Amino acid sequence: MEIAIGSDHAGFELKEQVIAYLKSKSIVVLDKGTYSLERADYPDHGHAVAKEVLDKKILGIVICGSGNGINMSVNKHKGIRGSPVLEFGNYCFGPPAQRCQYYGASCAVYEY
Repeated sequence: MEIAIGSDHAGFELKEQVIAYLKSKSIVVLDKGTYSLERADYPDHGHAVAKEVLDKKILGIVICGSGNGINMSVNKHKGIRGSPVLEFGNYCFGPPAQRCQYYGASCAVYEY
């Protein structure tokens, strides 16, 4: 399994924890940034993850301070549906084919 992940500076530390967890489960992780706590714009990293999801037909995780801003960025891509995940157990309600897949991060995307 392969997962693309990206965040802004506010989500950097959580992103690093998620990456470590995924790698411990032998999941290949495509880190689309940011790579430090230095201020970063969430759209840059959200668009990079969305592109990987669409190009490679894989899952994606995007993280920002609230989950809302980066979610708006990924949802601008046709074929992507993102949803904020603010606590474990939240996901998009709807038919199984349209449920958002996530791994406990602020927001996740997938192709539908």
